[in-house]
Formats: sequence, C-alpha cells, structure tokens
Amino acid sequence: MKTSKDSLGYAGDLVRDQDPDRFMITLFFDGDVRADLWTLYAFHHEIAKTREVVTDTHIGLIRLQWWRDAIAAIYDGGAVPHHPITEPLADMIKRRGLNREWFDAVIYAREFDLEDVLPGNLPGLINYADFTQTPLMRLALQITGDDVDAPDVAPVAIGWALSGLIRAVPFHAGQSRCFMPGDLMNRAGLSTDALYAGRDLDKLPAIIATVRDQAHSMIQNLSGNSRLVRLYHAMALFDLARVAKARDNVFRAKLAHRGPFFPLLLWRAARK
Repeated sequence: MKTSKDSLGYAGDLVRDQDPDRFMITLFFDGDVRADLWTLYAFHHEIAKTREVVTDTHIGLIRLQWWRDAIAAIYDGGAVPHHPITEPLADMIKRRGLNREWFDAVIYAREFDLEDVLPGNLPGLINYADFTQTPLMRLALQITGDDVDAPDVAPVAIGWALSGLIRAVPFHAGQSRCFMPGDLMNRAGLSTDALYAGRDLDKLPAIIATVRDQAHSMIQNLSGNSRLVRLYHAMALFDLARVAKARDNVFRAKLAHRGPFFPLLLWRAARK
C-alpha cells in the first residue's frame, strides 16, 4: 500500500487531501475498484465544494451546469470538456455502466447549498442527506459490484451524512453556514447569527442530540450487506457515539481526532 507521501494520481491525491473519510474507506478495496472510487469521489468533491468556491449563486449554478453538461457529453457521446477528472470519469462510466440518473441527482442536490437556507425541519435535513448521499452511495456500489437496491443503502447513506453534518457544524459556522433544522434552532433559542459569532453555544447540544438520535435510530440495527456499506455504517456509528460521549458539544477539539484504534474498527467491519 502506498504511503501518504506517495502520489496517487490526481484523483487519489485529491480525495486523500480533501475527503479523508472516504479515502480511508477506499483503502479497503484493491486495484481498479479503488482507483474508480477515487475518480467518483473526486468528481463528488468538485461539485460539493461549489458553495465554498463561488461568491454568487448564479456563478455556482453555472459551475454545476458545467458538470451536468460534462456528464451529458460522456453519456451522449459528445465532446467531453477538459478537466483532470473528466477523462478518467468517462472511462469509468463506460467500463462500469454507471447510472446517469444518479450523477444528475447528485449534481441537482448541490443546488440547495447555493440557497444558503437552513432545512426547515428534521425531515428536510433527512431529505437533504438522502438527495446528496444516497445516489453517490449507489454509484459507489455499482463500482464495487454490490446490490444498489439493498434495504440498508439509503439509511446508511443518510445516517453517515447526518453524522458528518453534525461534526461539521463548527466548520460550517466558520463559513456562515448552518445545516441544523430551523425549527430546532428556533425551539432552542439559537439564532444563526449567534452560532456564527460563537455565542449561545450552550443551546446547541440539544439540537445536536435530536439530530444524532435520529441518525442513530436509522442505522443502529443494520449491519450492511456489502463491504462498502459496512464501512460507512461502522464509521457513522463510531462518530455518533463520540458525539454522544462529548455530550453533543461538537466544538470540543478532541472530536476532530478518532484515535489510533479507529482503523482497526474499520478493518473488522470490512472483514465481516
């Protein structure tokens, strides 16, 4: 296995540096499967970062449309626009027969990020997690050759997304963004302005606990029918447990570090 100092190619380096959680999951797969997962997740990073790299909603929509057009060109046999990801993406899509609808769904879901509005309630947050992550999970399962329609796919994708959004609250607050449900924020008496300014943070744990409980209830009795789903499942359960142990204080610095035994937990999940 290559070390973190070795070049893994454009996609591998990008995923390792920008999406370390998914990168860690890909290390439990070999050869072309791992390389194709890197390509898929590099594509996802390119669209998911849109809100972070644009200052205007219209420009963000143009950027997403560029990727939508690139996907269309790949599937329709048109001229594929140049980008370090598009050539390997086109090759992977043709070899694997990946579902175009799921690519379009992932791109469309990212338009919500440009609106800078909170999900109105917990079901709205769940829908966001579903729309952004379930199609991506199914594309990854096509790459690994597993059942994309297994009953655990959507719940694990959603639960994993919710655990990530919980842990990312401090990061998003630093960007003046918030994905916690608006009704829970109002009920707790926490405004987005206060959150972004680091005020009234004692009101945040109650909100986090509600979202965490929802995520945990969705995945606690699942084990995963495929290695990929089991890895996401194990990671989500581990992170949710750490948040609970921290009494839902997501601003505690130690939540950023999973500890030395986390890779062993993933290894056990992969071996089941």
